[in-house]
Amino acid sequence: MHICIKKFLACGLLLVSSQVFSSELSDKLKAMSFDSLEPLVTEHIQQQIIELDETNTEALFKLGKTLQAYEFFEQAINCYLKVIELSPQKFDVQYLLAKSYLQANMLENAIDAFEIALKIDSNYLPAHTSLIESAINLEQLGFAQTKLSSLPEGLLKTPTVLMLQGDIYQLQKQHQKAIEFYYQALSLQPKASRLYYKIAMSQRALNLKNEARESLKLSGKIGVKPIDPIFTEIADLAKGERINLLKGKSAFSMGQYQKAQQYFVDAIKSEPKSARARVNLSATLVQLGQMDEAKNVLLEALTLDPNNTTAHYNLAELLYFSQNFELAKTHYLLVLKDAPNDLPANFALAKTFIQLDEISKGEQYVEKANIFSPLKTSLFFELVELLYTKRAYKQAVALMERALVIAPENAIVALNYANLLQALSGGFYADDDKAIMLYERLMKSNPSFDIASRLTQAYLNGYYCKKAADLMVQLDNLAQQQKTDISQYKQSTLAQLNQLQQFAVCK
Repeated sequence: MHICIKKFLACGLLLVSSQVFSSELSDKLKAMSFDSLEPLVTEHIQQQIIELDETNTEALFKLGKTLQAYEFFEQAINCYLKVIELSPQKFDVQYLLAKSYLQANMLENAIDAFEIALKIDSNYLPAHTSLIESAINLEQLGFAQTKLSSLPEGLLKTPTVLMLQGDIYQLQKQHQKAIEFYYQALSLQPKASRLYYKIAMSQRALNLKNEARESLKLSGKIGVKPIDPIFTEIADLAKGERINLLKGKSAFSMGQYQKAQQYFVDAIKSEPKSARARVNLSATLVQLGQMDEAKNVLLEALTLDPNNTTAHYNLAELLYFSQNFELAKTHYLLVLKDAPNDLPANFALAKTFIQLDEISKGEQYVEKANIFSPLKTSLFFELVELLYTKRAYKQAVALMERALVIAPENAIVALNYANLLQALSGGFYADDDKAIMLYERLMKSNPSFDIASRLTQAYLNGYYCKKAADLMVQLDNLAQQQKTDISQYKQSTLAQLNQLQQFAVCK
């Protein structure tokens, strides 16, 4: 980033007609007003309502939890009741129904719902304490005491139960006993400073004014509550997976990666099984330089959703970056299994095969990557550079020749092709005359010191000594225009020229 209903209704425990479960539920939900909520929250809830299938208990339960999180208690109750009608004996649904009644101050309904929940699972302490608390709030002290006294021995000594026993005694005006139980609760949970206020109220009732004054000084905001993972999830949902994803993506796009990371973490808390939140989190971790953590998060995403192509692709990219080409290949192939025409994945796999010295396979995926029509120069030059690095000179030259045919007037293609041929000068795939032709063409269209110096070197590589010497004069003029000191360059170039003349190899 889970009672039999007929018996339940027949007993009259809930004051809701079975007509609530009609097909009008979706219409009622769609008619809801969300004026008090921020737009992202509204969009999140409305999307769930639009996509709702009233026969899908999981979707109904999820929507109910979202509505409860944003305090739309009536609508949450209706969703939970529909789930219970379709699938009785779900403790977490029944428990959250009871909590919704409690939050809506429908205390009698809450008591009935808690009792039914406890018939399903009598071991969940928060259900017991919420039931007793509801009875206390209705001043049904006898009922509350009966429920409290019937708790298993182990639960009677928990801080929350001790506090509730104190509350019962306080309402019964047995203040000395109330104080004793409050202090027992404090001994088990010393940071529960809110208990001091309860103690002070009983001390004041006993006319212990000085003691009451001191207790009030110690009073704070920390109360006593049992650990309640089911209800805690509701608080987390108030943030919502989709909302946090939207906020995270917005922060990411603005380069606020620390903030984006927190939003994506919150999205996972809201939806623990969310693969997409993990994919986004991993991308953010990469931006923060946390590569190993990013890999681990992607592996979690793939455990949750083995067919998530984005997770496979991103993991492959990280593996490629860390030079684990064999494993990267595996994940790129899994992407292409589901999306065979994915151009970035085909291009990435082409590079991976080349890194693994499987040049012919790499060439196959180059064709599938569709980088020639139209010519994608940045990807194309990246590929040529990789082939050159892997000493696949024949393939690098063939690609440059192909690019020149596709884009004969492209100066960048011509320059890079000429540079490649010059780098290969003296080797098996050298073509000095072609390099000269390309540089000469570039000099005519855009004369510069850089092109002139490269052309001079190409002349020397091809043993065209006179052309090199003539161009040296033009180099002086270009250097003066660009205010470039070429004294060292001239010295080394003239030395090379003299050497060629000395060996009488000039053409």
